[in-house]
Amino acid sequence: MLIKTIIKYLLINFIKILYFNKIYYYFRVYKLIDRMHPGQKVFCIDSDFDSDISGYFQNFPKEGMVYTIKEVRPPELGEGVTLQEVPNKVVYFARLDQVIEPAFHKRRFILISQSNFPYTI
Repeated sequence: MLIKTIIKYLLINFIKILYFNKIYYYFRVYKLIDRMHPGQKVFCIDSDFDSDISGYFQNFPKEGMVYTIKEVRPPELGEGVTLQEVPNKVVYFARLDQVIEPAFHKRRFILISQSNFPYTI
């Protein structure tokens, strides 16, 4: 169990290093973000949320976990994704004048594909 935890920790940090590297970002993440769609699996790489958004969300994704995309939001609806494993209540957004489930920004996730994530957790 300890070895699995250590491997998971190292893998998360390795992915973070790659994610924030500009070359990796341009060639892999940027293109993969644009191709996200419902039903795909994503890996959470950033779960540091500001305390001021807690009024919108009841549940948050955890770093290092794999999730399934429920919905992908376009930029005009607050670009982001909702997750099947992290349900939240719908909230009224005055800026959008709509009642929708809050979404998490896409930059917090990496799309899992066999080419960039060949391991299972």
